[in-house]
Formats: sequence, structure tokens, C-alpha cells
Amino acid sequence: MLVAGVDVGNTTTEVVVVELSPGGGGAGEVAAQPLAWDRAPTRSTKGSEASIRGAAVLVRRLEQRLGRRVDLVAAAPLRPVDTRSASLAEAAPATGRLAVVPVGGATPGGLGTAVGVPVRLDATPVLGRAVVLLAPAGTGYSATAALTRSWLDAGADVRGLLLADDEGVLVSARLPAMLSGQVPVVDEVDIDRLTGALLVAVEVGPAGHPVQHLTDPIRLSSLLGLSTEERGDAGRVAQALGSASRGVVALLAQRAAGGGGSDAGSLALRGSAERVLLAAGIGSVVASMGVGAVSGWRAGAGRDTDCDVTVDDLWLVELAEVASSVAARVDPATARAFVVAALTAGTALVDPLAALAAELGHPVHLVATEAAAARAGAASTPGVRLSVTVVDLGGGTVDVIGPGGGEVVVAGAGELLTVSVAAFLGLPRGAADWVKRGPCSRLEAPQVLLAEDGTRTFLDAPAPSAGVGSLVVPGPAGLLPFGGSLAPAEWRALRLRTKQRVLADNVVRALTSIEAGSHGDDLLLVGGAAADSELVGLLRPALPGVSVGRGDVAGVLGHRYAVAYGLTLLAGR
Repeated sequence: MLVAGVDVGNTTTEVVVVELSPGGGGAGEVAAQPLAWDRAPTRSTKGSEASIRGAAVLVRRLEQRLGRRVDLVAAAPLRPVDTRSASLAEAAPATGRLAVVPVGGATPGGLGTAVGVPVRLDATPVLGRAVVLLAPAGTGYSATAALTRSWLDAGADVRGLLLADDEGVLVSARLPAMLSGQVPVVDEVDIDRLTGALLVAVEVGPAGHPVQHLTDPIRLSSLLGLSTEERGDAGRVAQALGSASRGVVALLAQRAAGGGGSDAGSLALRGSAERVLLAAGIGSVVASMGVGAVSGWRAGAGRDTDCDVTVDDLWLVELAEVASSVAARVDPATARAFVVAALTAGTALVDPLAALAAELGHPVHLVATEAAAARAGAASTPGVRLSVTVVDLGGGTVDVIGPGGGEVVVAGAGELLTVSVAAFLGLPRGAADWVKRGPCSRLEAPQVLLAEDGTRTFLDAPAPSAGVGSLVVPGPAGLLPFGGSLAPAEWRALRLRTKQRVLADNVVRALTSIEAGSHGDDLLLVGGAAADSELVGLLRPALPGVSVGRGDVAGVLGHRYAVAYGLTLLAGR
């Protein structure tokens, strides 16, 4: 008898076709020999008509591959899960008359610190005061160098250059000998932010070294002539610059509007008994509230704590905490962000029986729950004990099924990890999905890779020279470059810490709530995110005495098909 198990998930749909025969394990037991299996992205949302039609297409594809029609289709009621991931920019700190000017360039020219009046390069030379010249976009490196020489010939005291374009090295190499390499030249600067500034302080440190003067509140106060009352503003500037190797700080005529008072990054949470508004330290607060304790939320709610999104569960990671815990060099603006996954409440179960039967023309058997199927399928892993706890890691949720059949579903899984990696590295989510998966290498030369453990390997064919110096991972079309400013070991530390907070800590949170904290001696990971071998290593020290492993469903299907295979087992019984 051929049975097809159909698992329509939030991200992917899996189908397994098995040959059922009486088993030797006692009355009602069956043997299910996998014959064919496949998966595809879920169409539309889980439980929708489109998702069920997509599952039917997958079943027919396997029937064609086998040259046989299935006799029975097994499925479970589907719960549409709307898992939302959001990045919340935290409000910038109040810095009074000081403003940190965004700098995008990675290749400045010259080293050192300069303070002067910001003046456009095409203006009449200013004499008697130190100046920092501003080169608008489109000026060109040759014209910039020539105009700088004209300022010097007029007797101007030029202390530094800020360029809107990416030409720092080219300009620095063409400056007169008295300035070349002796004054900081910073490129890709938002020079419009310097309009009306009284002074500007510029610093470029040696490659890989953080700035020293702009992150020293006492030194910065002296450079810009700040009052004693403004020392705190200088301290907040230092915090905003973090470990940047170059920086630009403007002194304005008056305190900037806003700053510190914005609630753009606030998060209002509604719990079972109270409503709270949280910002800094929110990650640890959410973790301490437990599974299901958050019942509503709203991002950027200001002082209005009315939470308009009702949820069954919420998981949040504070990126600043993750980065600071490993002293990672990340964009300060990126570090001031949260990523959130919320499991929306009020969604009802969808019975796919009639729709699948109509699409396929086969009888359909409805199994009680996906959780029961996941446990049945995972338990077919060779060597696993009956007391196993199954953890199904999906794109949007973590499902934990205890030895007694108790189940808990929590928000925050593979998609939240993708969002976090994308935020840290400034990548599209599609690229971040490949980067997050495991170890990287650095492309030292077109045919030389340096791995995270220091070993070198040689490519059969040279990689594009544009990627030299960048970190790389295997991508859908060869090596995928990213993170040009990070060392392999640095990204490894940040990646592992991110996985710890997003996935491992969330699994532990779910385990503490399953059956009053009781779980088996074996912990088996199944689902798409279980492919991450680093996650197993992170969970082991967090769960002493528990054997953590990855599922191998039926000994041949690996970790992805636990629900689909379990559906066939339960249907056969």
C-alpha cells in the first residue's frame, strides 16, 4: 500500500511516499519503507488554498517519478502561523550641539586628527583660521587636489578634507608633499550634515584600530571647546562611534532638535497583568517573561502603551547586546536595533482533507496533530530512546514535543536568524540566508581561501578578483562575498553568539515550559534549521546531561521529513 505524507509548513512543504507493510513491533505496528520524497517552497500562507494546491503538485510529481499512484494521503490540521520579523531602530542618544556625521568610505587617505571650520572647496579661501575642506559629489579627485593646492597657495591653514565621493586614496596621493599622508582625508561623508556647523573634528586611525581622540570625552571637549555641562554629550558621542576607525563630529550652533526623545525604537508589550514600555535591556526582560507571557506588542508606540498586535508568543533579540558580548566591530547604527518574531494569535486550524481529496482524487486520512506526527517520524531515527524530546526547528517557530506528548510552540527560528545576520552585515535577506549557515573563509587571493581555523585551501579555478579580501561562503552561484571589514575569526564569534541568542536560548526557553520543565534524556533536532551543525554544539553545554543530536528519519531521510514520514506511520496504525 502506497501512502503519501503531506507536511505543509510555514516555509516549505515536504512530501514522503512510503510502502506500508505489517510491522513486527506488535499489534497495530507497521513498517513504512520510504520510496520517494521531495520538498518545495510553500505557496502563499500555510493552510491557504494555494498552499494545498502546491502540496498536491508535489504529490503528483512523486507519483510520476515512481510510475505508480498512491493509495492514501495522510495530512494533519494546519494552523496558519503569521510570524512577523521586524527590525526596530533605537532612538539615537541625545548629544546636544554635537552631531556624529555618517561616514561610508572604507578606504580613507592619510591618518591623524583635525579640527577646523567646515568650508566648501569651491568657496573663497578663508585665512587666519584652521579649515576642513568639503568636496561635494561630482567634484572629481583631480579637481579636488587642484583646488586644495589653490587654498594652500592662498595661505589657508588646511587641516583635513571630507569628500562626498569614494576618492579618499586618489585625492590623498595627489596632494602636495607637505599634506600627503599628513592630514586625514575621509570619503563618502554626508557633507550636507555639516551645513551651518561651527567646527568639525575629523579622525582617521590606522587600519584596524579604533579612533582615540573622538572617543575620549575629555579630549573631544578640549578639541571643540565644549563647556563642562556638555561633557556628557561628548561621552554619548564616544558611545555612538564605538570601535570605528574613522569618524566625523560636527559642533552645531545650537542643540539639535530631537535626539534621545524619539520613541522610534521603543517597544510596547502587553503582558497578562500589565502593560510596559521597554527600550534598553529589552532582550533580557522578554526572555525572563517566559513563553506566552507577552500577549500584545507595538513597535514605535511612543508613550502610548496600547499594543495593537495580539500574539500568543514573542521572542526578541537585542543586537547591541549580541555585538558587545563578543566585542564585535559593527556599525553603531546597526547595533542599536532589535529583531522581533511574534506568533500572531487567533488563527484557527484549517482542515485540508476536502481540498486535498478534491485536488488528488485520493482518500485522505487526517492525523490528530502535526506534533504527534513529528514525534513519530523523529522517533524512527536509529539509536534514539523512547524518552526523547523532539525539537522541530522551522522558519518561523520552534515546536517542542515532550516524551509524554506535551507540546509548546514558540516564536522565533530560522527567519529571525536571517534577519539578524542581514542587520549586522548590511545584506539582503536572500544573501544572509546563505551566510548564516556555517563557517566562512576569507578570499586571500583569487585561488587562496583562509578558513576560520587558519587553514588554507586552493581553488581549482580563480574566483573574481573583486571578492579578494572579503569573507566568502558557498552560495547559489559560487562563492558569495560579504563582510569585507571583518576577519574570519571575528565573524565566527559574532555568528555563534547570534545563533546562541536567537535559536539556542529560545529552545531552552521552550524546554523550560514543556511538561513543567521535564524533558527526556535525548534531545532530537528536526526541521530545516536542524541542518545547522553549530546549533548542536551550542545546545550541548546549555543542557548538561542531555544527549543532543540531529534526526535521521527512517535512517535515510535526514532531519527534514519528520512530520511527513510520521504522518504515514500514524495513518498506517
